[in-house]
Amino acid sequence: DINNLAITDTTNLDFLNEGVGVDNLIRADFYFKNTNSFPIQFTTQYLFLDENNEIHYEIIIPVDAGTIDNPVITEHAEVIEGENIVNLTMAEKVVVNILASSPVDNLNGSLNVQSKTTYYLRIEQ
Repeated sequence: DINNLAITDTTNLDFLNEGVGVDNLIRADFYFKNTNSFPIQFTTQYLFLDENNEIHYEIIIPVDAGTIDNPVITEHAEVIEGENIVNLTMAEKVVVNILASSPVDNLNGSLNVQSKTTYYLRIEQ
């Protein structure tokens, strides 16, 4: 449906593809917390893209419906290490898409999207 909400935001990850990130990054812990008081479901999609907009890593999180009186909190943790860390370091940016499962016209509510990342680097003298 054309009235379905889709919000997109892009953040550059310049440090990941610099020498320090590629050579020393051994693990990344992502934590996502979504608080939804809309009576519909959302999907949050995190696409880690290179300079040619090719996807090297993707995280998709379904966000359950809530109500104004009872917002629903959806939490997701993702640990990236091993071979996947190479894919992550190939990314220049992360594109976040928030997609509504149905039109949000005339609906009251809010969607609070929070995330944090802890990067683990191996630094040797």
